[in-house]
Amino acid sequence: MSIFVTGCTGYIGSHTCVELMNAGYEVVGLDNFSNSKPEGLDAIKQLTGKEVKFYEGNMLD
Repeated sequence: MSIFVTGCTGYIGSHTCVELMNAGYEVVGLDNFSNSKPEGLDAIKQLTGKEVKFYEGNMLD
């Protein structure tokens, strides 16, 4: 099962991604980096050993 996480590179979003991925879910993430940095994706990969399928964008567009 895939779960869509908006704001996936922020503090709450990245921790949510890690927990979901460790529970066996596939995560699809969206972020526009307005309150975060791309390095959040590296941190998720380092903690889980898996890549997030990521899209850069804004839900308001």
